[in-house]
Amino acid sequence: MKSIVIKISAYKEKDAVVTSLTETGIITFIVKGLLSSKSKNLALNNPLTIANLTFSEPGKYKYPVLKEAEIIYSPLNLMGRLKDLALVMLLADIINSTMQDEEKIVVYKYILSSLEDIYRNTNINENTLYLIFKILDVSGFAFDVKGCTNCGSKNNIVTFSFDKGGFVCANCYDKSERIIVEAKSLLKLRALILAESNTFDFDPFTEEEFVSILKECLAFIEDNFGIKIKNKELIIKN
Repeated sequence: MKSIVIKISAYKEKDAVVTSLTETGIITFIVKGLLSSKSKNLALNNPLTIANLTFSEPGKYKYPVLKEAEIIYSPLNLMGRLKDLALVMLLADIINSTMQDEEKIVVYKYILSSLEDIYRNTNINENTLYLIFKILDVSGFAFDVKGCTNCGSKNNIVTFSFDKGGFVCANCYDKSERIIVEAKSLLKLRALILAESNTFDFDPFTEEEFVSILKECLAFIEDNFGIKIKNKELIIKN
């Protein structure tokens, strides 16, 4: 079964306790020598590494001990793709800061499919935004993109408002508000949020569109979860 590393904690000497997310739940295990630079399992010392794992009995330890790891994808594979590495680090921050364990299990399939595509260099921007909106959805922030979130009208939609909870039409738009998402991006954003899987049937977001939407996503997350996303500066330039 595929496992996604979400947390690493020092145990004793050079051992570590690793917490991973699987389709059936959260698993915690010990990796002997993981904190050594010569560890054969060094990739597991990176959040959002995807691996197949097998374990030995706990023995004298509280948790099972890693027997063997088959690394499928790891942030170590992104060293020549600095933007993508920064996005994976940012997603790790969001996953660990915004969701309870039971919520992580609910979105496991979305985390896995989006990460796999990011590692494969497929639809990087779309997968990043798709996963963030799925995380927000399971956390209680479902956005209405089928009509105006205020009046329900499906006509003359002019923007997307994180604070108002979705699309806003021209009649409900407060002219003193700034446009968060430009009209030209709305159809793509609607398709992204409503997508049931990360198969995107629309033109890719431009880099400008992506950064603009991501910036507002991160500001919304920080405001509503009371956290500071430490890796956002690697992507968002003020």
